[in-house]
Amino acid sequence: MRKRIVSIVLTMILLLALTACNQAQAPAPDSQAAAVDFPTKDITIICPFGAGGGTDAMGRKIAEIAQGLFDQNVLVVNKTGGSGAVGMGEGSAARPDGYTITMATVEINLLPLAELATFTLDDFKPVILFNYDADGIFVRADSKYQTLEELIADAKANPGKVSLMVSGFPSHLWMVGAMLQEQADVEFNLIPEAGGAAEQIQSLLGGHVDATIVTVPEGLKYVNSGDFRALVTCEENAIESVPTFKAKNYDIEVGTWRGLVVPKDTPDHIVNQLSEVFTQVYEDPSMQEFLQSMSFGARYMNSTDFSALIQKENKEYAPIIEKYKELY
Repeated sequence: MRKRIVSIVLTMILLLALTACNQAQAPAPDSQAAAVDFPTKDITIICPFGAGGGTDAMGRKIAEIAQGLFDQNVLVVNKTGGSGAVGMGEGSAARPDGYTITMATVEINLLPLAELATFTLDDFKPVILFNYDADGIFVRADSKYQTLEELIADAKANPGKVSLMVSGFPSHLWMVGAMLQEQADVEFNLIPEAGGAAEQIQSLLGGHVDATIVTVPEGLKYVNSGDFRALVTCEENAIESVPTFKAKNYDIEVGTWRGLVVPKDTPDHIVNQLSEVFTQVYEDPSMQEFLQSMSFGARYMNSTDFSALIQKENKEYAPIIEKYKELY
């Protein structure tokens, strides 16, 4: 009888040990093993800008391709207002489960710095960057300004008189003008245009301003038509034979971009799955054709590199916005 009791006890100890071992080896809830259950329902992409615009068009193209890869519906919902603040704010507060993704632009940095948003940069995890368009300064083809140096020299000789049209504070186009003022120690008449690049271009075409700052794709078509001259760009080889700010000894690399982000608490294995699928979306030939047809600069960055870009911009833009925000 005693031997039987000892045998039972030893068996129970062995079973308990095996159970503990299995539990120790069980994958954590956030491991790759848990990823097999994602996605099991519709995915929503929040577009923080209006239907019909460039960001909306890109979001819908991304959703179209991703739907087949996820084997789930991928829906685009427009949440507009506050230059993107409303939509990105809603995206930051979404459930961090990978089912709500936000189309982010450079405003994800600029708006919080200007205290014009309910979210901060740290409320998101970047997933993937899809495009990047550098900014540039353009004048009419018949302008007296042949170079950036001539534009700056005239502004120094006539403080506040040389008109440089940008989009409203704290846009990336405004940032170029403000950074140039700081680094060149000059005062332009920075004219904010709330309506966007189309209105800026019309103002320059009509001779109402001396120069304007728009993205390279927006200005290049008018350079090619013979209406504009590009004085400088923020990126090397953006326009053939046009110098960069860096070549002119100005530390200005500014542009706009579009990418996907998720709430900060989204599990890493979900972010990795999203990144893998959306990388396939980026590489899809129809996506590349779309980017080219829209004159968007194709630029891929994974989650790590995308995060580094945003942090770099944040560091560069913060002191400029802090200095000027009280004026707007």
